[in-house]
Amino acid sequence: MNYQRDFSLGNQICQLIEKAKSGNIQCSNLVECHDKDSLIPIINEVSSVILNTKNPQNCVDFFKIEPSGAMRQISVEEIRNLRSSISLSPKISDKKFVVIFDADRMNNSSANAFLKILEEPPSDTIIFLTTQRVHSILPTIISRCSIFRINTKTDIVIDEKSKAWLSNYVAWLDDVLNNQSQENTHAIMHMYKLLSELDTLFNNLLSEQNVNKELEPERKRLIAEKLFLEIEEATGNFFRKNHELLKFYPKVIQILEKKHQLTTFNVNFMTCIESFFIENIILFSKIPEK
Repeated sequence: MNYQRDFSLGNQICQLIEKAKSGNIQCSNLVECHDKDSLIPIINEVSSVILNTKNPQNCVDFFKIEPSGAMRQISVEEIRNLRSSISLSPKISDKKFVVIFDADRMNNSSANAFLKILEEPPSDTIIFLTTQRVHSILPTIISRCSIFRINTKTDIVIDEKSKAWLSNYVAWLDDVLNNQSQENTHAIMHMYKLLSELDTLFNNLLSEQNVNKELEPERKRLIAEKLFLEIEEATGNFFRKNHELLKFYPKVIQILEKKHQLTTFNVNFMTCIESFFIENIILFSKIPEK
């Protein structure tokens, strides 16, 4: 697996375009990026080269799928329709270009349907998947892709205090898991201590720059996005170290993603995290003790 990390945004674009121009780009590619706006110019540049047109999205050989509906899912019907469409020859260009935004939003049925495309990919089709959560995509899909990570430009950094908080969060998960038979008083007290510390971290990140009132909502959104991603990664690491719990991991991540989605509707970030913590306690109480 060719997992290329730590490239600047500019170098990453140049690398992908050079591959496209030279014809060395693989049929299936996965781009991990935490900012969809940064992906748009990359997709436009690469598809423009591959389809040999200045307006690739207006080309009949350009195919785009992205999540839709209240649950922001990619349906199996969309993937099946895509498979039928790309089985045909290109109509104008020498190639066909497919981009699936937020590929982690494929459910099991659509992911398995897409896997069939990757098992026998049309030789005249270049596929790009994009995601913020590469670990939420089926390993069998990842293994068939050339993978790139694009580092978006942001001044929001995870400092030592934030890293310490994430370590305490993982310790709390372990505490909840290993003390199911006891009263939850300690876990709940620990939970509210974590929430208080997280609230302080959030406000510190918000005040690091003098943001005017007009830009403050966007700043809060970016901070929430960053912290959700860090919490999700820490949660994933916890479950991977506890192999017997891996079957519960999708449920925990599903809960976290639902809370994350609520913040896009202006629900308070801390309220969402508190609810996520409480649902973790409830879920862990149903896991058989070691």
